[in-house]
Amino acid sequence: MPSDHMGLTVHWPSGFTPDEADYHFRASTTINASPAAVFGCLADLDRWPLWVPGVTEAGPTMSGGALSLQESFRYRLFEVDLECLIAQWQPATRLGWSGLGPGLHFYHGWTFEPRYEATVVVSEQAARGATAVTMREAHPEWENFLRYGWLAALKQRVENCSPAR
Repeated sequence: MPSDHMGLTVHWPSGFTPDEADYHFRASTTINASPAAVFGCLADLDRWPLWVPGVTEAGPTMSGGALSLQESFRYRLFEVDLECLIAQWQPATRLGWSGLGPGLHFYHGWTFEPRYEATVVVSEQAARGATAVTMREAHPEWENFLRYGWLAALKQRVENCSPAR
């Protein structure tokens, strides 16, 4: 599959490669900010309800602190509660979490690659279970949410909040 990245890819956990999933989606955008600024915004879980469409609650980690490797967190997306565990944590490079929800087990991975004066962000999700099949069948709506909802909101949030590089 062609990539917008020069080498970064999601590190899929066993059972969640795109070929093994009931549903897989990939979207990318370019954000006019540094990888650290983009990563920092996405890792600021407490602020998700302010900018991620459909998220009404987010938090806390097991320790009550910031997100980091092996921390769990929860968020409510479109009135569905999701429980997650950080599985990839490479600041300014890669972020990924495994998650559980009703009829759903998923992995959501992000990569952040510097490109000129910007960052290419790729978001990929692979999911299994009955809800994943529904997501696949409602493909355009879910893809639109990930591409035009979450990624567009991330771009807007970072570009409007980032200090000059």
